Amino acid sequence: MKDLSNLIFFFLPFTFFVQETKEFIYLSDLNLKYVDQAWWTPQKDRAINSEKIRIGGKEYKKGIGTLSKSRILIFLNGEADTFKALVGIQDPQKIPEDLKFNALGDGTKLFYREDQNKKKFFGIGNTPESIGKGSVRFEIKGDGKTLWRSKKIIDGTTAVPVKIPVKGIHNLELIVDDMNDGVSGDHAIWVYPKLTYKNFSSTWF
Repeated sequence: MKDLSNLIFFFLPFTFFVQETKEFIYLSDLNLKYVDQAWWTPQKDRAINSEKIRIGGKEYKKGIGTLSKSRILIFLNGEADTFKALVGIQDPQKIPEDLKFNALGDGTKLFYREDQNKKKFFGIGNTPESIGKGSVRFEIKGDGKTLWRSKKIIDGTTAVPVKIPVKGIHNLELIVDDMNDGVSGDHAIWVYPKLTYKNFSSTWF
């Protein structure tokens, strides 16, 4: 059986009609309650560490904060026109004094902090100081074929724009790879991830 543990599912059943017609939708506006990935949970309009999105010193209001080794699967039903976003890695945050951790199977630790009884991810490493600079590669696939792939992206660099046609695509995948150096520091973000479409109305779960 295929391992689906790293899949993030968004369902866009365009065959269900509503009165209001939109020409675009931000993926970060969808319900992320049932999203899954290898470590922690993706964040809506925040970085994975629950901080405001900041890439290369610039702040952004919308996006999906995730980690490397993640995949977002979007069902388009062939009805969308374009996908547009910025991609990058969250700028590092200062090390909090009240960090806690869970030991992982590979000997590293998952560090987090608690704020008003809510756990907030910090990073993965042997110590908080050892959490290195992130390095990832973003990839977009449509119906199993690569539509776009970024170069190696490291933290501290500016967000990279992507805009691709997706007309006729039924299954869109947004993938983040870890460049074979582990997930430490790989706080990847899909900024303003937007689908545009025409001539039909939509709703979603």
